[in-house]
Amino acid sequence: MLFLALLILVALLVLLFTPILPMRRRRGGVAGFPFVTVGLLAINTVVFFGSMSSGEELIRQWALVPNHLQLAALLSYAFLHGDIFHLLGNLITLYVIGVHVEEALGNLPYLLAYLTGALVAGLGHAGAVLLFFPGSAGTPMVGASGAIFCVLGLFAVRFWRTRVRLFWIPAVPAAVAVGIVMVLQVFMAIRSLVDHGADQVAYAAHLIGFFFGFGIAFPLRVLEQSAREYGIEDAEKALAAGDLTMAAGYYRELLVRTPTDGGLAHTLALVHVRLGEQETAHRYFTQALDLFSKQGNAAAVARIYSDAQTNLLRVSLPVRLLQRVASACEDAQQYELARQALANLCRDFTYTTDAELGMLKLGKLHLQKLGQRDNALAIFAEFLRLYPTSEWANHVRGLITENQNAS
Repeated sequence: MLFLALLILVALLVLLFTPILPMRRRRGGVAGFPFVTVGLLAINTVVFFGSMSSGEELIRQWALVPNHLQLAALLSYAFLHGDIFHLLGNLITLYVIGVHVEEALGNLPYLLAYLTGALVAGLGHAGAVLLFFPGSAGTPMVGASGAIFCVLGLFAVRFWRTRVRLFWIPAVPAAVAVGIVMVLQVFMAIRSLVDHGADQVAYAAHLIGFFFGFGIAFPLRVLEQSAREYGIEDAEKALAAGDLTMAAGYYRELLVRTPTDGGLAHTLALVHVRLGEQETAHRYFTQALDLFSKQGNAAAVARIYSDAQTNLLRVSLPVRLLQRVASACEDAQQYELARQALANLCRDFTYTTDAELGMLKLGKLHLQKLGQRDNALAIFAEFLRLYPTSEWANHVRGLITENQNAS
């Protein structure tokens, strides 16, 4: 038993440090750790060795028997395995594809998909046996394959273009690799049907699990995730090749699909800056600022406004957006950027109530955040010159008096 445990440990370590499939990066750190997949691997391993120590009693009690279906067995069968090779095959497959599907779906949706896939695959297997092989309806079925094929169906939709390889086999798109696997499964299922289920492999569970996973991928919107990932990949390749026009086209397509993505709008603005298209760049900078300011992302607003000021000859924003930008930059402690936004507000919308309030805020910013009392006093004096009847005039006079006395 110790030898088997070491064998499993070595196999998982090889998987961890050898790039097998798929060939793509995942998020690092705690947030990117595949807790559910690792947990499933551990549970399957523990249950396997537990079943070995208890003989066949555990399998008889918790396996799925088509002519004697029990609700608990529709899930428990997926955590039992017949032998070490059955277990290792499923663990390796689950690790290789599961970590990526878990990252794409999130921990809880992935776990629910896995368990539901096991249940649906189990029901499918029971139905197929009762329909085509009633003489085998008393044979117990065990194994995580049905649930894993559900994960494979999700993987096929989400990572269809990702190039994958298995050890020395040349890399091919995942859609091709999965397609080959499923053609073989269909062939083996037909052969099993002709031979009246002689090999005892639950091909029906594999096929039903796969098509269930493939089907739920669309309401889970994983295809949209893949479109974004591959679109960004294409855009970055175009940028690396120096084809800015093509890169801009890819980013525009992505932004049309996800119009609330301020990061894409920001990136697209920078690409148009490199193309020398100032007006178009200004439009996308404005869109990015509007999106992030409405989302309350002050740091992003400050970063984008800084890029706009650096790369554009003139930044002219709507008055409400300028107010939000100024507030966001101040919240992000980017006081110089806040000053620029308020100064632009006062310049572009003079003699409006918005400019009055903007000038008051500008003076206070110089006074309280920038530590520039003389500049603040000059701004307050200009405020009284431009808006002598303002409702804030007395407040401004008080600020002038207070700070002149302090000097």
